[in-house]
Amino acid sequence: MAQDKIKLALVGYGKMGREIEKLVRTEYRESFSIVSRIDPEIRDAKYKEINAESVGRADVCIDFTRPDVVVDNIKRFVDLEKQIVVGTTGWNDRISEVRDYVGDANGGLIYAPNFSFVVNAYLKSIKETARLLSPFAYDYDTRIEETHHASKVDAPSGTARQMVEILRGYGFNIDPNNKEQVISYRPDMQLGYIGRHTLTLRSKSKEVATELSNEVKSRGEYAKGVLTAARWVQDRSGVFNMDEMLDDIMDGLKENTVGCEI
Repeated sequence: MAQDKIKLALVGYGKMGREIEKLVRTEYRESFSIVSRIDPEIRDAKYKEINAESVGRADVCIDFTRPDVVVDNIKRFVDLEKQIVVGTTGWNDRISEVRDYVGDANGGLIYAPNFSFVVNAYLKSIKETARLLSPFAYDYDTRIEETHHASKVDAPSGTARQMVEILRGYGFNIDPNNKEQVISYRPDMQLGYIGRHTLTLRSKSKEVATELSNEVKSRGEYAKGVLTAARWVQDRSGVFNMDEMLDDIMDGLKENTVGCEI
């Protein structure tokens, strides 16, 4: 028996919203449907605000908007009893407020600065490298370089800030507001990729350097992660990040392979 399609409301109908819709129409049309497009500034979006009419048919609301409106958006989704995927960045200073609001309503939300599976694997590799080198963190100069398309709003990006958070958690001296340590490029030119991040750990003696790099060439990579998150969060209560979702998926895979012959 075929499962019902998950109905999505796209809140923010910019480049990511359109990429998600494109993926639903091509590769995931049997699993998802777009029932609403909401954006106050884009003509192609039918609705201009979040209300019972614009998201009433949706199971999950996907937010790619702006940091100054996203928390209010989340509260409206919760009040309308919708599950939530948030790709908007720049609001982590209000995460406790959001956790309380979502938790009080027994709602479900997953957020990430980057929904790419590859980028999240990259972040895990940074975490493991930082853990292994943490006894010697004092001996390393740390630098993050990132390059994005010129229209990207936040600098440093949410991904770069997550890299900083990981490194600082293991004792590395790095400040996201230090432009010599976290360098954000926004060239006004056509790039062959959507985003690139490079972490360099260089010993103070300059004799040893380690670089970890990642490059994403298409927003489709992000969109696949968003749709996976929409499916994963639809029956869950709480506020989750991408790490928690991926760990849960991996645990499920391990359980399904126990006792299987290879």
